[in-house]
Amino acid sequence: MFYLGLDVSKASLDCCLLYQGIDGKKKNKRVANSSKGTAELLDWLKRQQSENGQTHIVMEATGVYHENTAIALHRAGCLVSIVNPAHVRHFAKSRSVILPFLTEVKSRG
Repeated sequence: MFYLGLDVSKASLDCCLLYQGIDGKKKNKRVANSSKGTAELLDWLKRQQSENGQTHIVMEATGVYHENTAIALHRAGCLVSIVNPAHVRHFAKSRSVILPFLTEVKSRG
């Protein structure tokens, strides 16, 4: 099973693909948040030997920006979970995990 985390914004999808669970290898990729970008993402997953039925994609709910991508990935046969960003942040805090985007926001002041 492969796990793909997607950080969704209006313009792009930042992807992190985990091999062999949380302690395994990872690869990162950024694609446009568009139908062309989603097609590029699916092609990239195939090149990583990640079959659609063997990929669990977790993405944050970001207004309407995640919807078209989630639907396209689901139609392609991927397992898609849409999560509340606040829940992810609170879970990370409960585990004393420092998320890169939190430290980046704090450093901007």
